[in-house]
Amino acid sequence: MSLLQRTAVVLGLMAGLAAGPAATALDAAMTSATSPLGRYDTYAAFPSQRVSERTVTVFLPTGPVPTDGYSVLYMHDGRNVFNPATAMGGEPWAADRAVVEGHHALIVVAIDNTPLRWAEYMPMPVYQTLSADLAEAARGQEHAPLSNEYVDFIALELKPFIDSHYPTRKDAQHTFVAGSSMGGLISIYALERRPETFSRAAGLSTHWPATTQFALFGRGPESADPRLEKIANHTVDHLAMGLPDPATHRLWVDYGTETLDVFYEPYALRFRDAAKDAGFGDSLVVRRFAGTAHNEASWRQRFPEVLRFLMN
Repeated sequence: MSLLQRTAVVLGLMAGLAAGPAATALDAAMTSATSPLGRYDTYAAFPSQRVSERTVTVFLPTGPVPTDGYSVLYMHDGRNVFNPATAMGGEPWAADRAVVEGHHALIVVAIDNTPLRWAEYMPMPVYQTLSADLAEAARGQEHAPLSNEYVDFIALELKPFIDSHYPTRKDAQHTFVAGSSMGGLISIYALERRPETFSRAAGLSTHWPATTQFALFGRGPESADPRLEKIANHTVDHLAMGLPDPATHRLWVDYGTETLDVFYEPYALRFRDAAKDAGFGDSLVVRRFAGTAHNEASWRQRFPEVLRFLMN
């Protein structure tokens, strides 16, 4: 065997080791489905050394692969992203349709949540810097925050797999993250924790109160527990302080005016003002959607506009 042949064999073995048994098992277990919009590859038990395994679905739009490859959007609460059969109330975001109808060269990676949703989506530095009584009120009986582990799972485990299996544009400029409610908080935090991985984020109906202990909300803002406002203001201020370079990063934040969203306006505006003080001028969009509620149907309605912002 020549030196060139031996080198080729060694490189092939190294590539196989890099992929590892987990990647091989994932490939074997992947199921694929198609629609007129594109292809859906589902990995039913995507493993991690940081967080529990979960379902991940990858959507590739129909049509020829772009010469430069696809940008990639990572989305939380993956059950709600494409499929009416799994979405809350049968109302998905229809992200696949928004991609195709917007003619975006974009792959969407939908990451299912787990029973530890609050723990994975609660920004760790926000929680750690709350006073003890406010941290206890925000957490309730939930697991301690795992958001560092969750963001690192996406950046260090999931993204390398996606980049090695799909024709992606791997740089941060073409890698985005988005979610709603608590998923909005973790999207902002992902931009802050991994600015070298993500350049743009979107938080729809961002849940600034950062708690799912709904007794704190009372019957509306006027009757809410006073601790709720303190937690929300702390969340806003801490995330605003941690924003990355506005010259290279962009952020979308929005809120409605109905149901749970009635709480959000003062905090969204507080965040807007603090972010502007940090240099986020044209790099930040804060939008109010009058008459919209805290649900997937409302987020689906404005998601095409969010995609245009991310892809611009």
